[in-house]
Amino acid sequence: MRDRWVAAGREADVDAADGSLQRMPAAEVAAFLVKAGTAGMYLTPRPIRDGIVLPKQPLPDLFRSGAWNRVPVILGSNRDEYRAFIADKPEHAWLLPGKLPVLRNRAEYLSESGFLSKLWRAIHVDEPADALLASGHSEVWTYQFDWDEAPAVPVLRPDLLFGAAHGMEMPFAFRDIRGEQDLFKVNTPFNRAERAAVAEAMGDAWASFAH
Repeated sequence: MRDRWVAAGREADVDAADGSLQRMPAAEVAAFLVKAGTAGMYLTPRPIRDGIVLPKQPLPDLFRSGAWNRVPVILGSNRDEYRAFIADKPEHAWLLPGKLPVLRNRAEYLSESGFLSKLWRAIHVDEPADALLASGHSEVWTYQFDWDEAPAVPVLRPDLLFGAAHGMEMPFAFRDIRGEQDLFKVNTPFNRAERAAVAEAMGDAWASFAH
């Protein structure tokens, strides 16, 4: 939070930011946090490994040790996770009225988002899964969500802008065929059949795993 305050130009360093934040009304701090998001995503405060609620050692190390509640585990990510976080960045897009992003350089955007999304998966899916398996626990599964049937609207190109972005899988996990949870506004009559098929399959798979 202090780092974000300094990055926004509110104070020169984190010590000064500490004082400002302590004197500021809670409502103003909350408003800043909401605005500090990207592409509509809310950047929450980061968890702290305090040794009480969360273990102090990095989770992969803990998993490899075997000192954890050994239950079936499923981990996954979306193919284009990082696009949701950089789609509206000035180095990648112009913002039209209404803050609609239009990509400056599609090839560059796809290359950078692809690299960062693979890195996301390596750190948050592959590494912990490997650590869990290394502890001798065999009930570990991973998945990758690839659905990217957003309409290829000229100029805006939401199919390229988002692809299979972060959060895109949640409506499918809850069998949302009507689009009530369509955060990216990509549901159309033209992709309804594909959405329905993926939602039924994914909803069944997640419910079966939980059961």
